[in-house]
Amino acid sequence: MIPVPVPDAFADGSAAPVPLLLGFTQREYYPPPGTKPTPLPAVAVDAMLASHGIGPEALTAYTALSARVDPEYRLGQALTDVIFRGPSLALAESRAHHELPTWLYHFTWGSAAHCVEIPFAFDLLNAERVTTATGPQPPQSLADAMHGAWVAFIRDLDPGPQWPRYTNKRRTTMTWDAVPEALDDPLSAERRVWTMP
Repeated sequence: MIPVPVPDAFADGSAAPVPLLLGFTQREYYPPPGTKPTPLPAVAVDAMLASHGIGPEALTAYTALSARVDPEYRLGQALTDVIFRGPSLALAESRAHHELPTWLYHFTWGSAAHCVEIPFAFDLLNAERVTTATGPQPPQSLADAMHGAWVAFIRDLDPGPQWPRYTNKRRTTMTWDAVPEALDDPLSAERRVWTMP
């Protein structure tokens, strides 16, 4: 039914040139708060990245970037990057190249763990067990802003003027934090790693 791989169809618009909103949290694969992972040798993290097709030049650049990450969390960050951040940045880049309407976000508030942005996007901060993931008193103002942008995207196929499209010129990324801010190319170093040939 789809004659090309799904990521390729999204990237070049061949299957459906529809607007796309995509993003990721800062720490998709970090352990739950209060737990401490076992550090892995750098060579093990490098081997995992190489097994996902990261070439030598990109691996060297990534190693330099990840030097600032606590060794205990390098594997979690590498998994975050290889499964979420890297592919999302590459997809946004490809869609920008094809001038397809794309909006990219980076959720950095609080633990910024996997799926923690969902209660904010759907304005469900009062739902049962949400504070298990967010901690006590998550900011309603962040939920208001994020939910408003997502509703606008669903309704208008555009999240609004406060969140410009991702383009090759500006690479605007909405950074969802206590004070949300649309920043131009905030992940430039990471983007270069994940778009290297």
